[in-house]
Amino acid sequence: MPSSGTGGGQGQGWDDSNGITSKSFEVNVACGPKGVVIYPGGQTVDLAEMTARDDALPKALATIVRNESDARPNVGLRPKVKFLVKPGGEATYLKAQYQVTRSGTNWPTTMKVADRSTPRLFDGARP
Repeated sequence: MPSSGTGGGQGQGWDDSNGITSKSFEVNVACGPKGVVIYPGGQTVDLAEMTARDDALPKALATIVRNESDARPNVGLRPKVKFLVKPGGEATYLKAQYQVTRSGTNWPTTMKVADRSTPRLFDGARP
């Protein structure tokens, strides 16, 4: 339970005097042209399934977080979703972001784009 940091949370905003510690839990969602791959675990959700069911990705994410929480009962998980948009995965990302936002979890999300261009060093010369 959040507090002013007066408990054992050392000013972190979490009172761990009850034996439960707080830990961020990052779930990575790699968005490709045919669907997503969720890490940890490597579970896939096809774009067709996400299109047919608006709860496909949120249910998969909730299951991963629940399993992690069950495995570590004395840890209060703070899930975060990190999207990686791979080349050709823009439409998948938009669908995935929509589903996660609409799911009502209020988990923070970030996005990173995997650049398909060749890295350029030394004034644009190709290696």
